[in-house]
Amino acid sequence: MKCDCFWYLPDQKAESTAISIDESVNPLGTILVPKKIRASRPKLVLKSNHCTRFDQEDDPRTEIKSSREKKRAGRKRVLKSLGIDVEDDLRQRSSKKRKRVGQRVDFKKLGLYPPPDFSSQIKSAISYQEGRDSEIKLRIMKQIFKTDMDKHQERFSMPLNQIKGGQEFLNKMEMEEVCRSESKSTEVKLVELGLEGGNVHQSTMRLRRWQINSTVSYVLTSNWNDVLDRNAGALKVDDIVQVYSFRRDRKLWLVLLKVRDADR
Repeated sequence: MKCDCFWYLPDQKAESTAISIDESVNPLGTILVPKKIRASRPKLVLKSNHCTRFDQEDDPRTEIKSSREKKRAGRKRVLKSLGIDVEDDLRQRSSKKRKRVGQRVDFKKLGLYPPPDFSSQIKSAISYQEGRDSEIKLRIMKQIFKTDMDKHQERFSMPLNQIKGGQEFLNKMEMEEVCRSESKSTEVKLVELGLEGGNVHQSTMRLRRWQINSTVSYVLTSNWNDVLDRNAGALKVDDIVQVYSFRRDRKLWLVLLKVRDADR
C-alpha cells in the first residue's frame, strides 16, 4: 500500500510537494481528480472452529445462492405449466415451514400446566430415606428435541432459563467445577424412571455448563448414548419429559421420567 508521508526534521527544510497545473490537467483542460481505489477485503468464514479465508470472487456462498435461484426459477416454470398459482404455493410452503420449525410446545394446551408432580412416585422408586436424602424438586419439564436424540452430539440439554431454582441447582463446589471451562464437568447420578419396560436404571453421568451467545444450558453427557440405546422406542423426539433433583449424602442425583408420549 502506497503512503505519501513526509517526516519533518528540525534541521531540514521540508520539500515542496506542489505540482504544476500542467501535470494534473489533461489535453482538454479538465482537472483530473484521482479516483480512490478501495481494495476488496478478503472475507473470513468460520468452518469447523477455524477461520477460512477467501476472496470475494471465490465466495462459495455466491455459488449456493445461484444454485438456489436456479431451483426456484425451475419450480416456477413447472408450476406455471401445471396451472398452479405461484404465490399460493409460496404461502402454503411458508405456512408449513412455520409449523415445523422452532415451535415450543404449549403445556397449557396439553393440560400439563401447572406441571404434574411425581415426587411421591419417585420416593417409592428410589427407596427415599428421610434425613439422608434432600427434598425432591422438579427442575424442568421439556420436549425432547432432535439434538437430544442425536448420537453424534451425545448430550441432553436443559436450558438454564427453564430450570426452576436454577441459581441453587448446583452447590458452590459444583459450580466452580463446571464454570472453569466448557470442557469441565461435575459428576451426577441419573435415575431413569419408568421408561423402557417400567424399569428403574441408575447410571453415572457428567454434567456440563454450555454457553452459546447469551444462552446458558446444563447438559448431561458421557453416557447419554447408553440411555438412548437402553430406551430405544421408549424415548422419542417430541416426548414430554421431566427432570427432578435431590441430594444423597450431598451428591447431586437427577431423575428422568416421561410424562407424555409424542404419539398422544
